[in-house]
Amino acid sequence: MILKLTPEKSFLFIFNTIAYSQEVFNKLKSKYSDTHCLLYLSASILPKRRRQLIRLIMRKGKPRIVVATQVVEAGVDIDLDVVYRDLAPLDSINQAAGRCNRNAVKGQGEVKLFNSGKAQRIYDGVLLDATLAILKQQKEDTIPESKFYALNRQYAKQVRIDKAIDANASAKLKEAIFKLNLEDLVDSFKLIDQDYPQYNVFIPYYHKAKVVWDKYKATSEIKDFFERKRAIKSLQPELMQFVTRFPKNKYNPGPNHNDDFIIYEPDWKNWYDLETGFRFKDSSDTIMLF
Repeated sequence: MILKLTPEKSFLFIFNTIAYSQEVFNKLKSKYSDTHCLLYLSASILPKRRRQLIRLIMRKGKPRIVVATQVVEAGVDIDLDVVYRDLAPLDSINQAAGRCNRNAVKGQGEVKLFNSGKAQRIYDGVLLDATLAILKQQKEDTIPESKFYALNRQYAKQVRIDKAIDANASAKLKEAIFKLNLEDLVDSFKLIDQDYPQYNVFIPYYHKAKVVWDKYKATSEIKDFFERKRAIKSLQPELMQFVTRFPKNKYNPGPNHNDDFIIYEPDWKNWYDLETGFRFKDSSDTIMLF
């Protein structure tokens, strides 16, 4: 993928894996930091900082380059001029398109697809095959928005045909296809990386976070079970602003952690970057962008 990003537009890149998105972000940052404000957003970013980033993305001023994972496809109100989307099922591509020129104030928006080869690790093969089959049927490389509805009907029909061959198709998926409910299709196939074994890790990156942790530890001293449960529930919204997830196959918390629910990581800088999230130290991906 050869990129030439113009300084007058803002861009959104959506990737299928965190490790790959981090590498692309670092490469883009080294090349475009003079012309654009570069921001990174994924599920690995702490919730408190994620909200701050969304506000920065929508702030007027210097054009932005936002590198993200699928976290921006649902419940995130952002709007950029051009969206690059890694190959995904058509329903995810639809959601990505919803982040492009939402208010139609800059003429026609653009959504460009590319294939990093990571989709097969993340998404159901039937949905990917149906998407590729539908896209290959298109006679032109550019698909206008006016054709999206018909395209999605073709997609649903193709998935229904493919799943009819698959004896293991779930009843929930069939019902979603029958109703043409693409949002249910997304929910029916959770991303694989969300199902990986993970630790909940508390990142004490500034003094207010440490105060919250002290409150949390104090709840363990409450003897009455129901009172302790109420105290934890009351503290949870504040506590979870500083909690993220580390993959168990990449993170070693050491022998001294004794809380199965949340691990306090005093050496968090060795494992976590506030800008890009969990540090994947052994990534084997090779990226050629320029």
